Amino acid sequence: MTKKLKKALTFFDHHVSCISRRVHRVLSSIPQLQFVLFGLAMVIVGYIVYTGSSPGNINVLAIIMIYSMVALGLNLLLGYGGLISLSTAPVMGLAAHGMRILVVGEQFGQVNYFLAIVIVLVLSVFMGLLIGLLSLKMEGIYLAIATLFFGYIIAELAGAFELFSYGQSARMGAITFFGDTSLSWIHDIWTLYLIVVATVTLVVIGLYNILKSPTGRAFMAISRSQHAALAMGISVRRYRFLAFVISTVVAAIGGILYVTFRQRTGAFDSRWNLELSLILLAIVVVGGLKSFFGMFLGAMIIIGIPEFYFERIEAFIINRGWFGESFRMLGFSDVFAGLMIVLAILFYPRGAIMIFYTLKAKLIALKQRKAGRDVSIDVE
Repeated sequence: MTKKLKKALTFFDHHVSCISRRVHRVLSSIPQLQFVLFGLAMVIVGYIVYTGSSPGNINVLAIIMIYSMVALGLNLLLGYGGLISLSTAPVMGLAAHGMRILVVGEQFGQVNYFLAIVIVLVLSVFMGLLIGLLSLKMEGIYLAIATLFFGYIIAELAGAFELFSYGQSARMGAITFFGDTSLSWIHDIWTLYLIVVATVTLVVIGLYNILKSPTGRAFMAISRSQHAALAMGISVRRYRFLAFVISTVVAAIGGILYVTFRQRTGAFDSRWNLELSLILLAIVVVGGLKSFFGMFLGAMIIIGIPEFYFERIEAFIINRGWFGESFRMLGFSDVFAGLMIVLAILFYPRGAIMIFYTLKAKLIALKQRKAGRDVSIDVE
């Protein structure tokens, strides 16, 4: 029986290894396929959540997907371009409110949903050019402060006009796509979630293609040394503008997806504020600079853990009576995000995604050692 079991395990291990090598070859030849598979995995996870005991958690999954995509756009600035922006959240809010203004049409008449997307994205390009103009004159902490006040100006201006609901959250209602086909957050939340996953997947594939192109290599050269990039004939001015435009457009897509899924714009003072910009920055740092899947991992850590587990932890502490019945974990999500940033910088400066690469390397080394081949594994 033992020999049969051992033979069966050997047979299984051999076929799993063959399948693994074939999958690896396919993904190596078509790397974009890994993002498609990841999107399909998120569809499966979303379906399990939606049909489970807590279907409302699909809202959290959608927000995690949207924020991870926006963080990837910020990662293009920070990790690949060596730049920084703290105006990401207000740009998302402006895009969300812009979609409502155009689609609802209370002031200027209704605009088709897809035409409204085009208008908002074109406006976001000009906004990215404006932020990029600031980056030509300043760097580092000065650029961070400038973009911070740029976002502050956006929020204050939105709060001063009735057109933007004085900066408060406003309802957009069911979205009409084609003819009489409309989707409501109450009745069609699963379809809206699929739209979020599909859009995020397409945007991530687009960013991957950009970063693996000569444009991406130019971003990398500029982030390492502007003088060396200039010596190689790279236009620093042009690629700085391009980096901010791409990041701003991705942030605008995030705002469009948010208002499409939630069908509310969100308020500038409670949703599209500095806190969200810092959370997006925390997702980049914790997940891992220059890592695509690291953005999703960072979003799961920074957003998912507080949303899924803090309420249970709070109930557990209250039931134990450790801090009295008045104990609440309000604000602990910010403390948790700060703690994760500190831990990531101390132990995993390249992001939590390196934990998986390290485990993978150790498993490969262990397998090869068992096979009698002691080969050093480069985690890089």
